[in-house]
Amino acid sequence: MKEIIKRGEIEKLSHSELVNLNMNLSKKLQQSIAHENLYLDVASVLCLALDNEGKIVLLNPKGCEILETTKEEAIGKNWFEMFVSKEQSTHAKELFLAIVTGKHDMAEYYENQVITANANQRIIAWHNALLKDNDGTIIGTFSSGEDITKMQESQFEIERMAHYDILTNLPNRLLLGGILEHSLMQAKRNHTKLVILYVDINKLKDINEIYGHDIGDAVIAQVASMLSAIIRLEDTLSRIGGDEFVIILEEIQEAIECERTLQQIIQLFEQSIQTRIGALILSVSVGIAVYPDDGQNGDTLLKNADIALRQAKEDKNNYCFFAHEMSVQLHERVLMEQELRRAIDNQEFIVYYQPQIDLFTGEILGAEALVRWRHPTLGIIRPDTFIPLAESNRLIIPIGETVLTMACAAVKKWKDANIFKGRVSVNVSGKQFQLPDVVETLTHIIEQSSLDFESIELEITESVLMGDPQVLSEKFSRFKALGIEVAIDDFGTGYSSLSYLKRFPIDKLKIDQSFVRELPNNDSDSAIIKAIIAMANALGFKTIAEGIEEEDQASFLKELGCMQGQGYLYARPLDEQAFEAFLIANSTLHKI
Repeated sequence: MKEIIKRGEIEKLSHSELVNLNMNLSKKLQQSIAHENLYLDVASVLCLALDNEGKIVLLNPKGCEILETTKEEAIGKNWFEMFVSKEQSTHAKELFLAIVTGKHDMAEYYENQVITANANQRIIAWHNALLKDNDGTIIGTFSSGEDITKMQESQFEIERMAHYDILTNLPNRLLLGGILEHSLMQAKRNHTKLVILYVDINKLKDINEIYGHDIGDAVIAQVASMLSAIIRLEDTLSRIGGDEFVIILEEIQEAIECERTLQQIIQLFEQSIQTRIGALILSVSVGIAVYPDDGQNGDTLLKNADIALRQAKEDKNNYCFFAHEMSVQLHERVLMEQELRRAIDNQEFIVYYQPQIDLFTGEILGAEALVRWRHPTLGIIRPDTFIPLAESNRLIIPIGETVLTMACAAVKKWKDANIFKGRVSVNVSGKQFQLPDVVETLTHIIEQSSLDFESIELEITESVLMGDPQVLSEKFSRFKALGIEVAIDDFGTGYSSLSYLKRFPIDKLKIDQSFVRELPNNDSDSAIIKAIIAMANALGFKTIAEGIEEEDQASFLKELGCMQGQGYLYARPLDEQAFEAFLIANSTLHKI
């Protein structure tokens, strides 16, 4: 049988040949339809055909899967009534009718939402075409669709993560910039003021280091919720950093109007924050900048609010309004920090020593190592000038390690020369002591100098005792086991109590010089010192008084039972060479 038969040749075929031809054509047509159905069945996209009334005439298996239906349930049903939301159904049906009647062009590609048979929402990306008969008359539409719901959700989540803080779901720094610019345009148009509150949770970093970031995160989440509850609907709360929030107060006529919000913020932090480890008491600092007085754009206002925040922290106030002279102070602070970093790199720090004396025998029992900064152009800089800054930016950690290294080397030399028999007392900052490996770090430094551990005393401030008791006790015990003594510096000025002191293996309490200065004439100071000495004796601690400058102060302290003392009466802090000469000249100081 020929595969191609011309029209004129059909008339010449016999009846049997016509029957065979018909059977072959039917077979090929069935094969073609079978192939088309197979393609639809295995297609990885939704295939949908609608007639001119919007009824479903074709829906493949993938389409049934996406729409959560079956062919039996879908074929013959109106698409717009079954799979389009009620809100969009009428408009979508009108547009479809306009397309199949030739009154509106069909979009070859678009994305929209469909509602499945189980009432779930899906986002479908459609490719569309008109169906026409041999005469070119529109008889319906054919569409292939891809379910892009997860892709859209992922894009939305990426967008959300780019603009919102993950922990609190508040606007982040990036989104805050856009909100602030819009708020400023509104303030300019309405001739109103706009207030920026830069809010910082004090000592959150300490909580993270002591209790872990999960506790810190729980605190942040609670604070965010508390702050959200006190701001007005027209205001904006944003989290822009680990412990920092920014509040935008809009429609303000006078800056004083923000006092209500400030007082509410302060009151919030007078309450305890509940965590799985118990209640935590926090404090807050707030810097305030006002448009247009303190800046004309968002960047300037945020910068000035941050400067005011730093000033509030330095002054230990709850809040501070920006003043232009603060910019000058900040510039000086930045320069000082740069100089500090350079000084660490260039090893510009040196150690001075002040003797510690037995008040009853006059014997030199030890010395306190005191850091000084030998600046190449400014000369010797006292620690009260740079230590607070070093504490705030953690530069105190390398400085403290340098002081211990130098002190160990000097004492080792004096011990070998048999001119020093006591301990050298070295200050350890709270930032240092909170480090998990502080015991390993400090003992390694001492071992490197070949100095025995019994020649070292570490001084820490009372505030360190407020950390995790179990962790602190372990650190103290490890130092104690090595022979290193621990002294509490500036005792009486912090928050220590008997409940804290009795649980730690402490060796000595250093009575702060503020209680010594007016002895023996100040009855209150006398009573405080007497109580400290009695408590120390009861707990088995030694006592040493700082800042002794007069003989009657030393005599009075002896009468109260204080064991040791240091101060200008005996010697000012001396550099290494001068202190060595002092040791040689004064092996004991009897009855000074």
